[in-house]
Amino acid sequence: MGARERRMTRGTWSAGLVFALTAVIAAGLESRAHAAFDTRVSSSSDSRDADSVKAAFVYNFAARHVKWPDTGGTDKTAPFVIGVLGSDPIASSLVETCRNRKSGDRPIEVRVLEDVSSAASCQILVVPANRESAMPAIVETCRGRAILIVASSEDAVRKGAHIGFFLEKSKVRFAADPQAARKSGLEVSSELLKLARVVDKSAGGPP
Repeated sequence: MGARERRMTRGTWSAGLVFALTAVIAAGLESRAHAAFDTRVSSSSDSRDADSVKAAFVYNFAARHVKWPDTGGTDKTAPFVIGVLGSDPIASSLVETCRNRKSGDRPIEVRVLEDVSSAASCQILVVPANRESAMPAIVETCRGRAILIVASSEDAVRKGAHIGFFLEKSKVRFAADPQAARKSGLEVSSELLKLARVVDKSAGGPP
């Protein structure tokens, strides 16, 4: 691990959200999935709950509902890295959610990245709202790499992110651009897309 990355090692396990989302999506029950995971965030104190919901979604992207290309030279037991760009509370929520969990046979590791140049080591890159201004550089760094870019707004999806969280009626939702994901060698499951607001590529965005 380079000097620009530090491994997140603290937090407590928050299993309920993760297992509930896994069960309802696997069963294909869209309405129950929304009911279980739309966290109301009407006050600042609820932001931790929203981060927990986002972390649960990210875990499920890694574990069940996004497929990465099979590269023959990759060590099957090497860590599956979720990188968080800059310091943000969602990093702690991800540590709690992903503790002792795997993507396939690979243990999930959460890292905080000081700058976008470290993103090449990740399978998922989480971009907090205060870093979305760097989206052009992020997209360029990740171009041609199988890195799922998960941002904090729907607008970021139109600028090149693959998935972006947003609030609707004080509930956490997410938008997705499956076309952009495919261009990066990633396959988003149809079950996940049933829960997403799919972004129309013709509406604009980077090539």
